[in-house]
Amino acid sequence: MFWIQVEPSVSTEDETTVYTLDSSAAGHYECILSGLRWVCESKVSLQYQFSSWEPHRASLNNMRFEEGGPLLDITMISGKLEEIHLPHFVCIDPDYPQSCLREDIKVLHVKDNRVLLEEVDEVTRFHAKLLHPSFSGRGLVLRRMLHWRVHCDLLIFRSTRALLTLHTYLIRCDPSLAREVEAQEKSYGFLRLPKPKPEKSLWKGSRFALKTSCQSSITPQTIKLRSTRPNYFEVYIKDAAMDFEMELISERGESAWKAEIRTEEYRDDSSTRDSEFVDEFRPQLIQKVNNVFAIADILFTKGVIGEEINANISAAPTRQAKMRH
Repeated sequence: MFWIQVEPSVSTEDETTVYTLDSSAAGHYECILSGLRWVCESKVSLQYQFSSWEPHRASLNNMRFEEGGPLLDITMISGKLEEIHLPHFVCIDPDYPQSCLREDIKVLHVKDNRVLLEEVDEVTRFHAKLLHPSFSGRGLVLRRMLHWRVHCDLLIFRSTRALLTLHTYLIRCDPSLAREVEAQEKSYGFLRLPKPKPEKSLWKGSRFALKTSCQSSITPQTIKLRSTRPNYFEVYIKDAAMDFEMELISERGESAWKAEIRTEEYRDDSSTRDSEFVDEFRPQLIQKVNNVFAIADILFTKGVIGEEINANISAAPTRQAKMRH
């Protein structure tokens, strides 16, 4: 089956991001952002926004289900859909009977503030198909008692300071969750380091450790692949100056993911040029710079130098000695 890729137009309404999708003729279409698919026999226009599972978590627990994909609030603007295919992150065994899948995987349907579970017509590798759908908040849910493997993503964010800190998240393949995490990290001043996803699906509820090929401090020692908001590894590398590898290790000691972090990915060109300038003109700077304390204070505030260097600058007896630090 060939799916025509569609890029949504994005707008903001009452601080909520809304995605609009248009298909001009009959066909099979897929949103490149969310993975949402639809089939239509004529021109169609629809909108969706990502919603939070949190208000429905208690109801799902009572029904012994948990989320299995993003929760999408979908609104038809014009036209009619023959099918809609909701994205999910569950790793489906090809030998698992469809009759059992339809029992264990449902679609959450929010109507008039009520949470209902509906059967799906078919579950495929990355989607659940519904025929002639009506719309409201919808998302795939899984029976809690079963032990599922899930498709995952690994998100890495780096500090913009000289002392390298990485925040490394292991999450389910959920674009709404990834965007939420990225927005939070940007508010901290961290930048995304794009890396490939784990090639194999992972058991939900399992614990994982992270290691690096260079000397580093990593906390916590392990994290759990969980349904609620994910935790992250904080990786601190004091003297980062070369390429190094990061590897995710399962509780069985198996490698779940590995990637190389290259120097040019975490060192800004501007910082490198500044460093080269200082190295070239170091003798002249030591003799001529007067306002050492003010410069040190700015560098310390921005994280370019640490507490130890800042303290050494303050303790140095002469202006030239301060500059040498």
